Amino acid sequence: MMKEVLIKSSPIYDVVISHVSEYYALSIQRYLEGLGCRVTYQGQRGKYQIQFPAGTTENTYAGQSTQWTHRTVVILFPPGRITRFILTPLNPLYPAYNTLAFPNDVLFGPEPQQTPSLRPG
Repeated sequence: MMKEVLIKSSPIYDVVISHVSEYYALSIQRYLEGLGCRVTYQGQRGKYQIQFPAGTTENTYAGQSTQWTHRTVVILFPPGRITRFILTPLNPLYPAYNTLAFPNDVLFGPEPQQTPSLRPG
């Protein structure tokens, strides 16, 4: 496993994400509020402002970004970690796409528990 090399760390107070499906919005909001964030609907479908708790930083690591995708890690205080992506479109007339990556169980619920099967002897 390669060790992450920190290039830059700076405070982050908020971010506006878009293209959030109504299907996932409430789960995402609950998750973020559980981490101490404030989530505000921005009046446009799928657009939310997320305000982070004091002490939150945005960290950039070596080898994590490309010309078209900027990947950072938002470190929340108290401990929490969210990956942020800023995607730059090939067409400069379009705006950049800003999003956060969430754990699967936030979006889809916890993994079903496997129960041992009972086989007749």
